[in-house]
Amino acid sequence: MADDEYESLAPTHKLWVHLSAGALAGMTEHCVMFPFDSVKTRLQSLCPCPEAKCPTPVHGIASIIRREGWLRPLRGVNAVAAGSIPAHALYFTVYEKMKAFLTGNTTGHANTIAYGVSGALATIIHDAVMNPAEVVKQRMQMMYSPYGGSLECVRCVYKREGVQAFYRSYSTQLLMNVPFQTVHFMTYEFWQHQLNPEHKYDPRSHLISGALAGGLAAAVTTPLDCVKTVLNTQQTPEVLPDRTVLLKATNSYQGIKDTVTSIYRCRGLSGFFSGVQARVMYQMPATALSWSLCFRSKPVSLPLFPECHRPITGITTRISTMGSTQSTPAPVAPVADFKNATEIDAQKLNAVRKTMSNLGGDGSIPSECPSKGGAQMYVSECPSAGAQACPINKEEFNTQNNMPAPNQRPAPDQPFLLPTAREKSTIPKAGTQDTWEYPSAQMFWNAMLRKGWRWQEDQLSEADMDNIIKIHNANNEEAWQEVLKWENLLHPECDCPKLKSFKGDAKNYSPRARFRSWLGYQLPFDRHDWIVDRCGQREVRYVIDYYDGGAVDHKTKLFTHLDVRPAMTDWSNIWDRMVVACPFHPLSSKLSVVVVYSFNLDRVPFVNIITYLVDSVFLFLHSSNFGLQLPHIGLCKTVLFNRKFHVQSEEQMSLLLRKLLHGAALRSPSAKVFKTIVSPNSGFTVTKRWLGEALGEGQSRSSRKVVGYWLLGCAGMVYGAVALGGVTRLTESGLSMVNWDLFRTMKPPLSQKDWEQEFERYKQYPEYKFKSSGEEMTLSEFKFIWSMEYTHRMWGRAIGLAFLIPCAYFWARGRFTGAMKKRMVVAGSLLISQGLIGWWMVKSGLDPSKNSNADIPRVSQYRLATHLSLAFVLYTIFLWTGLSNVLKPHDHSKVLKIGKLRGLAHGSKTLIFLTAVMGAFVAGLDAGLVYNSWPKYADRWVPEHLLVLDPKWKNFFENQTTVQFLHRNLAYLTLFSISATWLVGRRMQLSRRARIALHGLMFMGYTQAVLGISTLVHFVPVWLAALHQSGSMALISFAFWLTNELRRVPK
Repeated sequence: MADDEYESLAPTHKLWVHLSAGALAGMTEHCVMFPFDSVKTRLQSLCPCPEAKCPTPVHGIASIIRREGWLRPLRGVNAVAAGSIPAHALYFTVYEKMKAFLTGNTTGHANTIAYGVSGALATIIHDAVMNPAEVVKQRMQMMYSPYGGSLECVRCVYKREGVQAFYRSYSTQLLMNVPFQTVHFMTYEFWQHQLNPEHKYDPRSHLISGALAGGLAAAVTTPLDCVKTVLNTQQTPEVLPDRTVLLKATNSYQGIKDTVTSIYRCRGLSGFFSGVQARVMYQMPATALSWSLCFRSKPVSLPLFPECHRPITGITTRISTMGSTQSTPAPVAPVADFKNATEIDAQKLNAVRKTMSNLGGDGSIPSECPSKGGAQMYVSECPSAGAQACPINKEEFNTQNNMPAPNQRPAPDQPFLLPTAREKSTIPKAGTQDTWEYPSAQMFWNAMLRKGWRWQEDQLSEADMDNIIKIHNANNEEAWQEVLKWENLLHPECDCPKLKSFKGDAKNYSPRARFRSWLGYQLPFDRHDWIVDRCGQREVRYVIDYYDGGAVDHKTKLFTHLDVRPAMTDWSNIWDRMVVACPFHPLSSKLSVVVVYSFNLDRVPFVNIITYLVDSVFLFLHSSNFGLQLPHIGLCKTVLFNRKFHVQSEEQMSLLLRKLLHGAALRSPSAKVFKTIVSPNSGFTVTKRWLGEALGEGQSRSSRKVVGYWLLGCAGMVYGAVALGGVTRLTESGLSMVNWDLFRTMKPPLSQKDWEQEFERYKQYPEYKFKSSGEEMTLSEFKFIWSMEYTHRMWGRAIGLAFLIPCAYFWARGRFTGAMKKRMVVAGSLLISQGLIGWWMVKSGLDPSKNSNADIPRVSQYRLATHLSLAFVLYTIFLWTGLSNVLKPHDHSKVLKIGKLRGLAHGSKTLIFLTAVMGAFVAGLDAGLVYNSWPKYADRWVPEHLLVLDPKWKNFFENQTTVQFLHRNLAYLTLFSISATWLVGRRMQLSRRARIALHGLMFMGYTQAVLGISTLVHFVPVWLAALHQSGSMALISFAFWLTNELRRVPK
């Protein structure tokens, strides 16, 4: 194991190692310093105790021993030991796995946010296991505890108070431990990077970092720990007639609010810091030993568990859905039966498999085999060690597979003869009626030598080579089956696609593979590009990534996980990928259709109306030109003229429409009745009213969804525009384009002369002179900032097209109700005005003489805040309307106190918006570059120079110190409001989507707070600041989603 990997076992060691290391560390943490924890518990409980008069925790321990005996400070240690082993095993495992996932297994680079998030998630799981043990432990630690042992305590608590007693303080524990562990891990990793930059195992750095992190986190979270202790103990002293003092469980504190009030009433503010010394003295050595032992136990665990030495390779799951990520075994071509597993030397087989993977190919070779081969030809007369130097006969190079001609000659040092027979595949060969052939064992041997393989290291036998060939063939057959899944699903018109050519390119990783590697997965060991002939109509390129799946599966003959998909090289392939990612299911035999038409009956004969109605319905259902099919929604009851019918087939629907409409015509030949029949408020509609139809009254559910998805797409584009605008502002690129018009500026500079002319125009404005005051700006630097601003402007124009064109189409097709039309007019007006406001903002930077600080050429903070605020409003309009059209709302009217939750959610939403607006003033004034410390402003809780400008109101918008102060405190208020919303909502019987939105709001709120603090203390790096701004959009998205789920719906 490398020296720099001793802390990051996730990619190379099994879960067992993390579990054992975490269990040992957790047990040590809770048990070694346990006497100090006993003193802390007594000091924090509301029961009077002599230890409260002791000057230090050490004196408190001595007092307990003197009065109650040597073992009294250790009461409850067995309970906490029993709980800490599984809790901390999960704790360290989740932390390591999440850290590896979020940081991509990188080492040597600090990633404070990833460490904080990993610690928070690990804590949530840890507390669920540890909380019952904490209750038992703290009740055993009390001065007058009546329990004889931990098991007796468990039985008594369960009998008297129920199982909820063990989790009464769980929410408090989370509120305490999430910030505790976030601060803990961030501080720990920070000091680790300071004390141990080379990431070698160093017990001293672990001890110091762990102690500092634990002490700081303990001190900060002591008030919440006091609340937790009072909730856990739930006891008051009771004096019996014989003057014996017992503790009686009174259940007097039912929640956090009640407990906080009681502590404040009994002890004042100082009561929230009771036992802070004992808590710090307990946590500092405990966390120091915990970290040190955890990482020390990991390398020690390796010889105890030999399987931990084997790298965890490949992807651990196989997803059956075609085209998602990995493929599952499917019926493959008739390949010769695999030998009995007992006859196979699995160790040798896997050794060769790993060798092939390391060489960057799966061993596929020459001429007729649809698999990867090297670009250099192996000639048997050349020694294998010098294969790289062998000449290449270009005349023998096969352009169909980029391979040299088949080489069936034995190598000079080959230990035994190998078969030269080749097996037919089931993969059709384009341009012929034949199929491709697989390589022989001899060809395979030569190909591996050409790639640098040393057969002496693996000592393979003839039988092993025979099995390797079968494994190779099975994997290629599986790849072809995956290609057929794509073709049969999306292009069934071609009944026999064929493979035309292929190419191996192991070192050219696809963007998808690289993105997966950033998420913590390993890169594929091989990549193929297959060209498939789709019945002579067109040629389609498929990308196949081969991931190492570990040991060979003797049942399926596979050792790879395949990722097969069409290459995104043309629009047709992109569309195919989108269809599979967001599938529209084919029309089912059980269906429901909503048909709405309105006609001018004075001009159109009724018979023509009926014919047009019925024919149009089925033209729409059967035509592929629309690019859309109705989703399967099962057996539905429909209402037609206030009568219920079951529709189970298209034929029945056609007959039903014709029969009923024709019957109505015969019964009521008057135009008035006929107009009612085909009006939007009658006709074919679903039986059950869809709640909240104000924006889509009279529209079908599928029609509403199409409009909703379009609006959500527009919202996503606005999100991207805000994120891109933030980066443009942070890189100071916004003033690089000094001209503005709708069309001429869409053409970028293409030649050197064009760039120089654009640069000369930029030089005429104050920003160039300001930036070049120290060192003159170069043309390449100007190109970068100009490109950033150009991308932002073009993205805004793209949003306009993405909104206006579909909006006009839907409007013309009658997809909008009156309320929806008004909302679209508002959204369109905001969108157009954003372009004008953007230029209005840029003009303030080109001529800063009227700005609050005319000496620095930057845009006006007032105009910047206006631009951002309107972007937020536009985004929320798209988001809210899109969600209202896509999601079927849940009626929460019967949920107790739902009005209170709605009010809190709307309040949080408002505070998020106000905080974001104030953030725009922070960005406009560069206020993030003053007071880069937290939580204090330098050494003060309230910064100096808050109100130095006159008139005083200007300080709130033009004073850097005041603006940062307001932004910070608004953020605190927002976080408090979000926490209150979560605490109230978590106990309610909400729908599943509402609960997800509620928990997402809570998680994103704290994540945004951590991002903001990190941005401040690191002096506003571009990537952190961009994440912080994007985080505000994500946070308001969760807030609007939650309020959308909780909205009142019509009965």
